[in-house]
Amino acid sequence: MMSHVEVGAALVGVGRIGKVHLRNLVDISEFRIRWLVDVVESHEEISELVRKYRLNDEAKVTTPEDLDRVMDDSRVKVVIVCTPTIYHEHVIMKALKAGKHVFCEKPLALTLESVKNCYAEATRQRKILFCAVNRRFDSQFRQIRDDLLIGKYGSLRVIKMTSHDLGQPVQYLKHSTGGIFLDMGIHDIDYVCWLAGEKPNSLMATVTRSSEKAETYKSLGEYDSASAILTFPSGVIGQLEMSRESGYGYSQTVEVFGTKMIAKSKDMMATKVECSCAESGTNIGKLNDSYVTRYLQSFHTEMEHFLDVVKGKAICDVTPEGYIIASEISEMLMKSALTGEVLKLG
Repeated sequence: MMSHVEVGAALVGVGRIGKVHLRNLVDISEFRIRWLVDVVESHEEISELVRKYRLNDEAKVTTPEDLDRVMDDSRVKVVIVCTPTIYHEHVIMKALKAGKHVFCEKPLALTLESVKNCYAEATRQRKILFCAVNRRFDSQFRQIRDDLLIGKYGSLRVIKMTSHDLGQPVQYLKHSTGGIFLDMGIHDIDYVCWLAGEKPNSLMATVTRSSEKAETYKSLGEYDSASAILTFPSGVIGQLEMSRESGYGYSQTVEVFGTKMIAKSKDMMATKVECSCAESGTNIGKLNDSYVTRYLQSFHTEMEHFLDVVKGKAICDVTPEGYIIASEISEMLMKSALTGEVLKLG
């Protein structure tokens, strides 16, 4: 493992989530940003970010066609992958074969087979492949798991997870291949299995198009809402409910029902100020408008964890086995939803 302080980084994909990770790479002093990679159309905006973060003497801006030169740069020790999902596997494999550690936004790849291939290559190269399933690094979700592990809730009985997004632009949905369970639900699937501490032995799911944009989703072969039930060998039940189109804000909560008590996380509000008056009653403010604002701190925490793993100071919190299980479940949930069958897992 690396022992020196500075860790050269290449960021591939500087879109919405790429900008979040860029900010964290700038803030974490050990990182040195060497390359920013994206299509030519985005270079003007990226150049503004380079000036904003004073990276002029440090970071070069280039296109995906120049990826080989980026990977050949010996100063680059880690590659941060924030491209559309369809390009993840290509960039991951290229980076691993070039001897780089990889941090990749979810989902890691489009199919279970591709996910396994990526992890197998990471093992061959003896490099870290970290999939950013962000919920594990949220302070509330982490506290719930920590309390569960020390027996605070008694024996676990039910996990209920709700995810509502304010809405997705059509352009995003066009690139959102893999379906709602892989693209959106993979976070929840991973977290519920992590909390349960085991792989489910059966599952069932349903999907629907019920929002005002139902026809748009239909034209893209996508679904705007889904529900699922996971049954675990211990008897624990996991309930997932998600929608891409909430119409009221970004909401993400988990509820844990144990033999001693029930615990529930709270939504993060855009403002914590509570106002009351006789005419309108009590107003507790608006929800955040996207996952970017809801998870700002946990994005930073997961990047710090990745750095610690690369430097040999921590064991990777997201194991290949754990993420492979989540990928398998996401595929099977869509199969269950389309066939109406209850499916068994080996």
